Amino acid sequence: MSALKLNYGIVRQWLLDAAEAGSAELFAFRPSRESRTLGELVALAVETNYRMCSLLDTASSPKADGRLKVEKAYPTRALVASFAYCDIQYTRIAETASGATVSMPIGDDSVGAVVDVPRLSVPAFHAARLFAYYGSVEELFRLKGLAPPSSQPLRMFRIQ
Repeated sequence: MSALKLNYGIVRQWLLDAAEAGSAELFAFRPSRESRTLGELVALAVETNYRMCSLLDTASSPKADGRLKVEKAYPTRALVASFAYCDIQYTRIAETASGATVSMPIGDDSVGAVVDVPRLSVPAFHAARLFAYYGSVEELFRLKGLAPPSSQPLRMFRIQ
């Protein structure tokens, strides 16, 4: 489990740093019609955090609301809150996960399937999704001539 927490911690910090460093212009920057803006990628990370981490929780999950893409300040605060929710779930996973299975959505809500998976596989899938979003965030930074957070010295936090 410590490797999963490490991966989560790295991508968590990179996404938080990107949201903090991103200007309003970068939050709205769309290099092509098919690309997502930084604001949209942050909103996806928030939604993914609540969706995936709620599978680790026995209570119902908080929900992200539709305003996430509107302005820089709101999605950044929402990202911080969604990671705070996940941090709690990651610290409690050992006590709630042993032997349990959960129904996890795979893919887009409109076309995805739901499969039963061991609860301990959720953090790996969660971190993988966040790294995929971060790859797009990194590309936006580079297209604007900015160094992405992953090019900076890593500031880590500890998840117990």
